[in-house]
Amino acid sequence: MKKPLVSIIVLTWNGKQYLKNCLDSCFSQTYKQLEIIVVDNGSHDGTSAFVQKTYPKTRLITLPQNAGFAEGNNAGIRAAAGEWIFVLNNDTKLKPRCIEALAKAVEGKKNVGMGCPKMYFWEEGIDTLGLRFKKQGYTTDIKELLPHEVPLAPCGGDAFYRKKMLDDISFSRPDGQQDYFDSDYFIYAEDFDLGLRARIAGWECLYADGAELHHLHGATMNHYSDKQVYLGDRNRNFTIIKNYPMPVLIKKLPSFILMQAATLLKWAFKGKPLPIIKSKWETLRALPQLIKKRKNIQKHLKISTKEFEALMR
Repeated sequence: MKKPLVSIIVLTWNGKQYLKNCLDSCFSQTYKQLEIIVVDNGSHDGTSAFVQKTYPKTRLITLPQNAGFAEGNNAGIRAAAGEWIFVLNNDTKLKPRCIEALAKAVEGKKNVGMGCPKMYFWEEGIDTLGLRFKKQGYTTDIKELLPHEVPLAPCGGDAFYRKKMLDDISFSRPDGQQDYFDSDYFIYAEDFDLGLRARIAGWECLYADGAELHHLHGATMNHYSDKQVYLGDRNRNFTIIKNYPMPVLIKKLPSFILMQAATLLKWAFKGKPLPIIKSKWETLRALPQLIKKRKNIQKHLKISTKEFEALMR
């Protein structure tokens, strides 16, 4: 049986120094049915010239400015020819059998649309085995799977997605482009949102034992900046409003309101009141658009309220 083409999408923004490790590991995979796409997200460090010269077999997409994690990866997905898409952070290094193990794990499983590898920190310890969906309405990185646990979805830094699934849950923007990740998110929680949309539509996820990589965690990100606080909180709110089935949304409304107060107090205490206030305000302003997106998402609802709640831990 012919092996499916896998499109690896490496999104990079001023991360030229990390690309050699990442791309060398992509070209060294035991699985050879690969298309390697580098999306230069408006870098000004010579990334595009470096990729063109050093890795001429890659497909290079150069964006004029930083479009964010969500839209940057969308640009790669739109251009991809693969049956499977592997969204990969630029500061990662794959073990040689990573994609072979992912492809083997999903082989013949038509309802599986997502695969989770094991991502280690660069030196030691587990970074993530996928996303765990908490009852409080957010996700955490799984360090160790609980008995019978299946991840909600892969982490966006090492996500293996079936292209058919992405097409199934995508939506058209006003400019006519297809969104897979919600481009309004820019960055943060877009993997949570995509994973929930996929699960709502009846797609399954699995953990692929033997698929491994290393991650120089946060190498190109500034942790707990004002922007991270603002977008992280806002995008989590967006995800809940868009994706929760109505019975769950009503049931969780009191805790959702309490969560707003708790996050406001938390970040005010940590000296960042303005970004968290901005998050709450932008959530309110976005409600008409979120309701419109919600209607489209809920049309694809193929699981029961009980099955949705069973995704939570």
